[in-house]
Order: sequence, then structure tokens, then C-alpha cells
Amino acid sequence: MTKRILVLEDDKTLAFIYMMFLEDIGYKDVLLFESAEEALAQIESINPDIALVDISLSGKMQGIEFATVLQSEYDVPVIYITGHTEDNIVQKAIRSNSYGYLIKPIDKNMLSVGLELALAKYKNDKEIGIEKLVVNKIDTGIVVSNQNGDFIFSNEAVKKLLSIPKNYQKKKVSEYIFGNEFTFDENFIKKVIIGKLESFEFYRNDINKNFLIKFQTIKEPAKEQTLIFSFIYDITGTKNIEDKQRFLDYSLRTIFDTSKDATFIVDRNFLLVDFNETAVSYSDEFWGVNLVKGKDIFKSFPALQQYEIKEFEKLLNNSFDGITHYLNRI
Repeated sequence: MTKRILVLEDDKTLAFIYMMFLEDIGYKDVLLFESAEEALAQIESINPDIALVDISLSGKMQGIEFATVLQSEYDVPVIYITGHTEDNIVQKAIRSNSYGYLIKPIDKNMLSVGLELALAKYKNDKEIGIEKLVVNKIDTGIVVSNQNGDFIFSNEAVKKLLSIPKNYQKKKVSEYIFGNEFTFDENFIKKVIIGKLESFEFYRNDINKNFLIKFQTIKEPAKEQTLIFSFIYDITGTKNIEDKQRFLDYSLRTIFDTSKDATFIVDRNFLLVDFNETAVSYSDEFWGVNLVKGKDIFKSFPALQQYEIKEFEKLLNNSFDGITHYLNRI
């Protein structure tokens, strides 16, 4: 095995026994230290993968203090080796977030199992830590719940998006996400699980924001449950733009429809896209033309002289070129 193991034990005989045990179970790269001070002085250069630490040491720095520094500053997992079974010492060791607690005298099998479990747990913790870091860095709100609507997890973005206070007591997802605006009830959840409801827009009156929520479900056969992932997006800005656009469209349409000037809308191919009532009236009264959408505007007015058509075509082309130039600039 290629793992480098630091052993901090002030009893030289025990330290030598631990080293033999470790070599027998496949750990050949073992470094022995009698004091915490000596180990810390070399920690950056030796860069261990895991440490076996005796709690009671003869030096000024004791094992738990050393382990705390090792884990917090150098990210090295620690297994305690000790003869102490007193509750206060055990609790202190637990609070230091160690990866194991072996009671002396220990044997080879105990040491082997303890190391394997600690290394596996450390690897898993690191993977979960990276996943959480990534999840908490994204702007999309993520909430995980079960098929009963019970809250399981949320990332930091959710708290910001929904203005959730730090001391909020997580209960049902309905309350967590929707506040008092909507009920995440049994029928709603059923639609999500069977795939009939993939997304949903809602408004939070208390924070004056619009949200889009998209659902993804994952079944966990081992636990006989279905997890519901809710991805939350703040669409308030988009909604405001849409509302303004609708108002603008309505205003322009009103002006277009009520104008006393004959108004035509044509595309780049000179096909009629739209026209107002005045245009219909004038075309019928003065030219005897029945306007049809999609028809060439020049063919719609056969009475136009050739030079008029050319001038009109030139005018339209200049207008389109001007609009295209403007759009390219913005």
C-alpha cells in the first residue's frame, strides 16, 4: 500500500510494535514520532495520509490538541490510540472529529480494520465535501425532499433566492419554498413523481418575486423512497420584461389599429404582413384592391406606375438596411 502513516507515540516499544503491525498488513511507509512538537515541525515535508495519535503524551502538546491542528490546518485524518476510556476524554476526542478511537492494547486486526474504515470514511467525506462545494457555488436553488414532501437538503442559493432566515426550522418543502402562497400537497407531489408536472411557476407575495421551479425525481429502491429534486430559478426580471413587452405591444397595436393613416407592414421580401383598417378602407375606395396578407405589395397595387414601384422599392430597401445596421450596432 502506498499510504504514508504518521505514528505519534511516546512509548518507543509500543511505537515499534505499531510499525511492525503496519508493515505486516501492507503499510510500508511509516514515520514514528515521540512528541507532537517534533511531528508538527516536519509535517509539511512528510505530508502523511493518515495519523495514529496517542492521546496522552509526555510533551507540552497533547494528542487531541495535535490532532486538531493536524486536521484543521493540514487536512490529515486522525485515529486515536489510547488507554483512556473515561467519558470526558472520549467526548473530547469525538468533538475533535477524529476518524477512529482504538483502545489499548490493540492487535494487528484491530489496527487494520480501523485504518481501512478511517481511510474509506475520509475519502467519502472529501467527495461529499467537493459535491457540496459545487452545489453551493451555483446560482440555481436546489431543494431535495422525499415523496411525503419532507425537507432533506437545500443549497445556499435557495436561502438567498427565497430570503430564508438562518434560524428557519425546516419542515415541509411546501412551507420552505412556497411560504403561504401554495400547498405542496399529496396530489401535487404525485403529479411530479409520475412525470405529469415537470415545471411550475409561482409568485411569493412576501418577497415580491416570481420563480420557476423544475422537478427531477430519483428512485432509491434500497430505502423504498423517491427523492424529488426541485431546481429554483428567479424569473422576476424576465417577467418584468415580458410584462413591459406586452404593454408595449398592446400600445403599438392600439396606435396601429386606430391610426387614420393607411398603414402597411411588409417584410424584406415585400410581402404584406399586416395592415390597419384605414389601409383596408383606402385600398378598396381608391384602388379597388382587396388586401391579402402574404401577398406581394407591388402586385397588390397593379395601378402603380413602374417608376413608382422602383422608388417605393428603393425606399423600402433603404429602410431595411437602416434597421439592420442599427440592430447590428446594439
